[in-house]
Amino acid sequence: MRPDQAVFLSLNAKQKALVAQIKVVRTQTEVPDTEQLRKVDVATLHALYRQLFAPALPHIKGVEHLMVVAGSH
Repeated sequence: MRPDQAVFLSLNAKQKALVAQIKVVRTQTEVPDTEQLRKVDVATLHALYRQLFAPALPHIKGVEHLMVVAGSH
């Protein structure tokens, strides 16, 4: 939201696929007890970016804080 506008976008992603991708990224970004970082699948990160943020780019230019609200049906 901005003082002069509010934009709400719907995702065109399949919920199960999105949840699976997020689980992969969360698992890869957790720091294990050995404190040795795991490799992160950049392709999965990029796919999430394209699905979640790319559609909003025209609306978030110059935005310093972004709130993403997950909904359910």
